[in-house]
Amino acid sequence: MQIFAILLVVVLAGLGAVWFTKNDKDDVVTPTIPPVTESVPVAPPVPTTPEIPAAVPPETPAAMQYKDGTYTSTGVYKSPAGPEKLSVSLTLVNGVVTDATVTGDATNEVSVKLQKAFIDGYQTLVVGKSIDAINLTVVNGSSLTPIGFMDALTKIKAQAQA
Repeated sequence: MQIFAILLVVVLAGLGAVWFTKNDKDDVVTPTIPPVTESVPVAPPVPTTPEIPAAVPPETPAAMQYKDGTYTSTGVYKSPAGPEKLSVSLTLVNGVVTDATVTGDATNEVSVKLQKAFIDGYQTLVVGKSIDAINLTVVNGSSLTPIGFMDALTKIKAQAQA
């Protein structure tokens, strides 16, 4: 075992001598870095691609896609109580909703409550918006009534197309 310890000390001392040399100027031991003798391949430059712009609005202005006017349609959706309906009326000017009215037609107590919650909160999400930008999913906790609204909106878009 002693021979192994002596051999280990000799090997470590030899390695220390290879990696460190004494700097005569200021007596500081600094590591010796062997010179690079082989060339390191350099990766070719990565081609750059032009920045892709954000979604571009359609070339045709909204005013030309939809006729100004007031349009009404009935939207349908399925609730746990069964099929439900609501009436949607939208006024369009240059493809922007300037007024909106929704009338609920539910008879089930829970559906009536959820349609009322929807009606109390949908206008800020619709009025002043482009008809093509409207996409309602949940309004005031109502997640099914917006499906009926979107159904009516699709029908109104078809009616208003120029």
